Amino acid sequence: MLDAALAQLPDAHRHGQKILIRTDTAGCSKAFLAHIRARREQGVAAEFSVGWAITTANAPPSR
Repeated sequence: MLDAALAQLPDAHRHGQKILIRTDTAGCSKAFLAHIRARREQGVAAEFSVGWAITTANAPPSR
């Protein structure tokens, strides 16, 4: 899916600009993050941000 999304970017943007790839914790696997890093070897300046915001709805109860 990531490669298909990157392929839609014009070459000048895919190879000439930094690209931030964001995902929630479902995308936080070693293989997926390694795949993003591997795009750098192909000239794609890919960076990533993984996580989700802690809100009162999903925070653990305070003690």
